[in-house]
Amino acid sequence: MKKNIKIHPQISIVFLALICLFHASCTGDLDITGTYVHHAESEFSIADDTIIVALSQDQDYLISKSTGYRSLDEAGNQGPLVLEKEHRKGRYNPDSGILEGTGKGGTISFDKTEKVLKLGANVYLRIK
Repeated sequence: MKKNIKIHPQISIVFLALICLFHASCTGDLDITGTYVHHAESEFSIADDTIIVALSQDQDYLISKSTGYRSLDEAGNQGPLVLEKEHRKGRYNPDSGILEGTGKGGTISFDKTEKVLKLGANVYLRIK
């Protein structure tokens, strides 16, 4: 006696989606798009940076950096908030994890294991 097993179409779609997600996670590709933040304090100032990385096309990205900082006087009192913005473009090399950009600032790199952005000595945490 032969039994026919029928699989519901929605189950097939879910199964196929899971296979695709598993494959994508195994390829090692890192999605670098997102919003990254960094907070720094010293005896002279307090600063907060936000970097937004958006895909333009292929491996080309748009990079927006916003910085807000306050100087501290000798008594530790905060000065007025100073805001700066910078926009640049960059090309990502997935082999090296480096996003080479135009404009000032320096090289942006990505740590594939910790999924953080590094700009110089500063480490930016991904928040979304």
